[in-house]
Amino acid sequence: MERDKNLENSVNGNSSEINAIKLLGLIDRTVVLIEQVFDKFYKKFKLSKTQFSALYRIHLAGDEGITLSALGDQMFVTRANITTLVDRMVARGLIKRITNESDRRSIKAVITNQGKEILQEVLPNNQVFSSEILNCLTSKEKERFHEFLLKIQNELIEIYNKY
Repeated sequence: MERDKNLENSVNGNSSEINAIKLLGLIDRTVVLIEQVFDKFYKKFKLSKTQFSALYRIHLAGDEGITLSALGDQMFVTRANITTLVDRMVARGLIKRITNESDRRSIKAVITNQGKEILQEVLPNNQVFSSEILNCLTSKEKERFHEFLLKIQNELIEIYNKY
């Protein structure tokens, strides 16, 4: 019983101290909420957050396009997931596949005119919407928050590389 109480205290942080488990739980919940808010936003444009991210990255690659493997690496998704995502976006006419001239085994994704039109509609709204999410923070708080996030990311990369 005592052991169960100690575990509960360490997880729930019943003390005034903010412990790592409680803080990471809060970060996780915040990420989930951000995903839900953005999913609702992109739904107005008949896109998912992932589709928008891919479309924007493909757009940034220009007329030359981006290889599917590079796109997958940038988005931290598997080869199978990027293939499925690209299939859906090709079916909607947002992007097209082209053969990579320098490596015929490699396929590139290029944005279509329809994809560009959707981006032109989404991007200005996305900028306003994204700013709105963090309006609760002052400029100084945003700077500090940015520093903290980079510090955490660097630590995560080090921990990941250890294992």
